[in-house]
Amino acid sequence: MKLETKNIFLDTSTYEKNNFLVGKKISSILKHAEEGTIKIFSTKIVINELKERVRKNIASSKSLWKKFRNENPDIIFKNTETFEVFEKLWNIDFKKEIKTVQDKIDKIIETVPIHIIDTNNISVDSVFEKYFKNQAPFKDGLKKHEFPDAFILESIDNWCKKSGEKIIVVSSDKDWLNYESENFIKYEDLDVLLDKISRHKELEQREKKIKFVFNEISRNSDKLIDDLSSYLNDTAYFDTGEAELDDLNINNVEWGDLVLSDIDEEYAEIDSELTVQISAYISYEDYENGYYDKEDNKWYFLETINEKIEREVNIPVTISISFDYDEKFSEIIFEDINNGKPIDLEYDKHSEMYE
Repeated sequence: MKLETKNIFLDTSTYEKNNFLVGKKISSILKHAEEGTIKIFSTKIVINELKERVRKNIASSKSLWKKFRNENPDIIFKNTETFEVFEKLWNIDFKKEIKTVQDKIDKIIETVPIHIIDTNNISVDSVFEKYFKNQAPFKDGLKKHEFPDAFILESIDNWCKKSGEKIIVVSSDKDWLNYESENFIKYEDLDVLLDKISRHKELEQREKKIKFVFNEISRNSDKLIDDLSSYLNDTAYFDTGEAELDDLNINNVEWGDLVLSDIDEEYAEIDSELTVQISAYISYEDYENGYYDKEDNKWYFLETINEKIEREVNIPVTISISFDYDEKFSEIIFEDINNGKPIDLEYDKHSEMYE
């Protein structure tokens, strides 16, 4: 299952729901981006919103923390060493924590290949036209962040139009999902997208390995033809009972379709059929022009005839290749030639004589 596009944009709420840039799912997305499986896009507006959401979340935690502390939950623990833990908790520097998380966001953005889409050249008229028509992301002016969303969506759409590419937009916000653009592929569930990315990655890796295997066959074609020549010289025969093979040369080999019959992490098998042009040099005794003396039980005037024959044979083969894709290493051999049978060259006497 392939991704519709490698371009992916996550809205602010998606980051927030998944613990910003350190959540497990977001970490998986960022890892896929580092590996080049996908491309993550964002805007400065989203980044600033993330930092503001961090501030609000920690500020909210601070209020809850103060309320919890005022209830004196630590009193009983003054009788134990555990009280030291509470002392550390009461001394949390919330401003410092806000800066720590915001700095971490900046660092991740600097180190992970996140592509920033420019929002400066967006048409204000276009945004306000959607506002007055109550078109998504606007909805009766009920949300104060509708305008930032409008500028973000407009900038993404504008980038798609200029680049000629589509983009996956991940958001559970109905206003985002209702935004109309033929360039958007919308995902509401990050889990569904992650599953599809993983499947796409597996398929992409398999396709890369298949391409590598076929390239290795092409790169080793001379070796394979040498191996085929050795096999023919060892096994080819002439169905006469008299002729002997003196030499055999392969003049040309045409490869049929390469059919992948098996592949795993380190091994593959490929079936094909070779059309082979062969020159064979044979010799035999010319009994037709000889004289046989019955009394002597002996042939006289018996000459050896040397002939050259030309043949075209179709030979089914199976090639096996052991490989290490990461190291770009392979060992390649014929696992089978002609279904393990010798090559019958079907000798006839209309061949070329040679000295």
